[in-house]
Amino acid sequence: VAAPSALAFTRLAEKIGTKKALTTSLVGWILLCFAALAFAPLELDSHNQHDIMYEWDESQNNYTVTVSSSAPSLAQKIEFSDSEFDEQEWVKNWVDYFPLEQDKYVTEYVLYDWQWPAEGENFVKSINITSTELINSGILASFDNTRFSVSILHEDGSTYTSNVGIDHPTNLGDGVLDFVPENAREFVWEPLGLNVGIQFIILGAAMGSVLGGSQGLSRSLFGQMVPETRSAEFFGFFGFFGKVAALLGPLIYGIMTVMFDSRVGILSIAILILVGAIILRTVDVEQGRMDAQAEDAKNRGLDN
Repeated sequence: VAAPSALAFTRLAEKIGTKKALTTSLVGWILLCFAALAFAPLELDSHNQHDIMYEWDESQNNYTVTVSSSAPSLAQKIEFSDSEFDEQEWVKNWVDYFPLEQDKYVTEYVLYDWQWPAEGENFVKSINITSTELINSGILASFDNTRFSVSILHEDGSTYTSNVGIDHPTNLGDGVLDFVPENAREFVWEPLGLNVGIQFIILGAAMGSVLGGSQGLSRSLFGQMVPETRSAEFFGFFGFFGKVAALLGPLIYGIMTVMFDSRVGILSIAILILVGAIILRTVDVEQGRMDAQAEDAKNRGLDN
C-alpha cells in the first residue's frame, strides 16, 4: 500500500501544496500511533483457547492435560530477579499436574519446558483426579502471577472453570495506559470480533498508506529550500539526521518501555511526531525557497 499511497500524496501535494500534504501525513501518523495504543487481544471465551487444558476422559475415568501449541515457552533459566515470577520453580511444584519435558542437554540442573504437540498430535498426560479435587488442589490459583491461562473442563463436557495469569496478554489493567485498550476491546474489537492479528494487519496497512507520503514529501519539501550549489552538503545533513532519528526513536521507545510498558513507549513516539508537526507549521517554505535562490545567485556569482 505504500507505493500507491505515495502517488496519492503526490497528487494531494499538487492540489494543496507540499507542506500541507506533509502535515496531513504526519497527522495520520499521530492518529495511527494513538490507534496502536488500542491493540488488545480478545478475552478468552472458550475452553480450547487456553494455554493449559484439563479434560475429562470417560474411558479412563480420569483427567488428561494438554498444552496449546500457541502457549509461550517456559523461561529457560533458573535465576530470576525479585520482580520476576520463577516459572521453573512453579512447574516443579506442580510437576505431576503439567505436561512437561526436561531439557536433556542441560545436566547441571533441571530445566523444564512444555511438552509440545508433535506431528499434529498433542502430548496427553493423565491425572487420576476429579474436577472438584483438581480445582481444590490449588492448581487454578497457582496461575495468578503467571503469563499463562488454564481451563478445567468439567465432567459434563460443556462447562469449565478457568484462570488467566496477571501477565497474560489478555489480562489488561495494570499498565499506565491500559484503560485505552480495555475500552477499545469492549466497544470496538469484541463487537466486531476482530482478534489481535486482524488488528495488526489493519494498523500495518494504514501505516503503510502514510509511510510513502511522509518520506517522499519530507524530501520534496526539504529539496525546495536547498540551494542547488550546496545540495550535497544539505542532503548530507538531511541523511545525518535521518540516522539520528533512527537511533533516538528506538532508544526513547526502549527506555519508556522498560520504565513503564510498551504502550507508553508508543505514546512517546506519537509525542515526538506531534512535536515535529507543530514545528513544521512554523516553517516558511516561500522564504526558504527565496533564501536558497539568493544563495545560489551568490555562489554562482563568486564562481564567475
